[in-house]
Amino acid sequence: NSHSQESSLINRHISQSELFFRPTRANDVTREFASSLLAEVQLYREATYAVNTRKAYRAHRKVYLQLCNMLDIPPAPVQCSHLCMYAAYLARFLLPQSVCIYLNFVGLLHREMGFPNPLLDNWFLSSVLKGIKRSKGVPPVPKLPITVDILSFIHSQ
Repeated sequence: NSHSQESSLINRHISQSELFFRPTRANDVTREFASSLLAEVQLYREATYAVNTRKAYRAHRKVYLQLCNMLDIPPAPVQCSHLCMYAAYLARFLLPQSVCIYLNFVGLLHREMGFPNPLLDNWFLSSVLKGIKRSKGVPPVPKLPITVDILSFIHSQ
């Protein structure tokens, strides 16, 4: 089911592009020209992100779509409560800074599909992320105490 959601997201984006680039005249030359331009657009779109960025986004997409499948919710547009549940889910196995990185994919997905970015100006999500950072954040590395030998060395300099 996750694979079918992923396919429908991709197909929805492509069909929007195809509608945008659909020629107004139905002759073969126009269709071929429009088709070649669409292929170029697709090539440029694929070049938008570096290879490693695309790999990371694929991993983020997989996790997000798995959660959407588990909760039986559509990936977009996402409700604030579902977005916060996704953040809580990610906090179970990721560091707080990684939770934010994974959430960025949701914003990207929404922009790609023509929806507003749900991460922007979202006080409730920000408060959840702050709580995750406070609860799950990596504690600071304690400083070692200064010893008499170190003090003596500093004083002798």
